[in-house]
Amino acid sequence: MGLFQYSAWMEMFAENNLTVHEKDMDHLYDKYLINDRPYKLKVFICKLL
Repeated sequence: MGLFQYSAWMEMFAENNLTVHEKDMDHLYDKYLINDRPYKLKVFICKLL
C-alpha cells in the first residue's frame, strides 16, 4: 500500500468525500522481476462526490 496502511488510505478518502474504486494490477511487472516473488500492485481510482 505504499507508505500507509490500507485503512489509513480509506480514512483519508472518506474524510475528503471521495468515492473509491480499487483495481488490482498484480502481475503487471512480473516479466521484469528478477526473483520469483510476486509484485502486488493496487490502484485507487477516486471521484469527488
